[in-house]
Parts: sequence; structure tokens; C-alpha cells
Amino acid sequence: VYDILKHEDQDIRNETLSKRTTLLHHILEKHTTEHSILLSERLHITDEGSLAYFREQASLVGAEGLMIKNKLGTYQDGRKRNGWYK
Repeated sequence: VYDILKHEDQDIRNETLSKRTTLLHHILEKHTTEHSILLSERLHITDEGSLAYFREQASLVGAEGLMIKNKLGTYQDGRKRNGWYK
């Protein structure tokens, strides 16, 4: 899992990705079992070279691609927005 949009019947899409990720991490820690849901790996991409490398690695393992988000951005509906790109 890589994001959480609602918690305890509250819409939290206006919280930053960083805050939502922290909340999700705490929720998953409380419910750890042998067959737990895992938090997706976070990558810190600072330039086009590292972006190209990680896109290639995703392709090599058969992944659809990368979800690129600004950790200080809020959730935005749709495929491509200011703070994120799939």
C-alpha cells in the first residue's frame, strides 16, 4: 500500500503525503502479522538520471512504472497534477 485517503471516517486527502504516510505507517505497525500489508518503498529522486534509473529498474521487474509524488503535496484526483505523476 502506498497511500491512505480516509481514516476513521475522515477524508484526509488535504493532508500532505508525508503526514498521510506517517499515519499509514503507524496503522500498519499496530496491525503487524505474518501476512501483513506492506508499505511501498519510498525512493528519493533528485535528478533526471536517478529517475531514468528507477524507471528502468521498474521495467526490469515487470512493474507498470513509478508513482512520483511531492511529499509535501496533497492528494489530487486524476492522472497527472502539479504535485505528482504516474
